[in-house]
Amino acid sequence: SEARRKNIRRKLRSRAALQVDAIPTGDARFRDSGFLETMYALYLNVYQQSEVHFDLLTSSFFRAVLQDGTIDGIVFTYRSGGQLIGYNICVCQNDRLIDKYVGFAYPAAREHNLYAVSWFRNLEYALERGFRQYVAGWTDPEVKRTLGARFTFTQHAVSVRNPLVRTLMKPFKRFFESDREWRAGHVTRTDP
Repeated sequence: SEARRKNIRRKLRSRAALQVDAIPTGDARFRDSGFLETMYALYLNVYQQSEVHFDLLTSSFFRAVLQDGTIDGIVFTYRSGGQLIGYNICVCQNDRLIDKYVGFAYPAAREHNLYAVSWFRNLEYALERGFRQYVAGWTDPEVKRTLGARFTFTQHAVSVRNPLVRTLMKPFKRFFESDREWRAGHVTRTDP
């Protein structure tokens, strides 16, 4: 809608006040222990304010990912006044940019509309590289819908082999498909 586009344009004006960098994983900057500690603290900020919790990743995990130049990763950093206020760690794979991890400094990230700014920076990067898709996780679906996301259902990598156990588990399937439930209640046929 026009109102949605106007709101996005307003949020994207925040980018002018930010220094945005794209740093490949394996870069020497990721050898700085102070920088790594700051990045991990921003990840913890997001983890602690989130309603959905996956496994709590360790600082050694982040260090290993950020220092590995072979994973074809890219880290978008966002600074305001020289201060790191957010980042996205993405992986390039099979013509896709996959958004894996994010870290934000609150309230500065909200003041600079960093979620929307980073979303469109990731899309811009994917287009520059000729990628077919930008893939983001299913958390915050309402925000992603307003940014123009299209949704696909989660495919779980678990399959119960025993037919009896599979039949017994079927009534519990809905507890593992919150994305399908959200979509049924929020996305209309005219939405992306």
